[in-house]
Amino acid sequence: MSGNVRFRKNEGAQDKALAALAAGCTQKQAAEAASVDERTVRRWLPEPAFHDQLRQFRSAALEEALTVLAGGATEAARRLLALATEPHPSGSVRLSACRTVLQLSHDWTVASEIERRLELLEEALIA
Repeated sequence: MSGNVRFRKNEGAQDKALAALAAGCTQKQAAEAASVDERTVRRWLPEPAFHDQLRQFRSAALEEALTVLAGGATEAARRLLALATEPHPSGSVRLSACRTVLQLSHDWTVASEIERRLELLEEALIA
């Protein structure tokens, strides 16, 4: 219980530290961002409430990054296919683009098959 009380006392500073840690900063950088001592950040890290918040901050940051990437995926795929099929790039550029298209296609197929099998297993467990 005392861990939760301590966690709530410095909420503004902890949010700054959480944002910095979720963005990939070191503990020292997070402490600087939060205007606290590095030892304070080290003390917060093992506390369950702080750790849960860090997990949520990281999840939100990852979700935002994936949204940005998904928005550009179609254009990137078009450009990659253009490099693979248009005659003006060098042979090595076309070869690299073709390899990338094939690898991504394979990876997507494998991921889709794993997802399908997982759904079947989940359905079987529920039944």
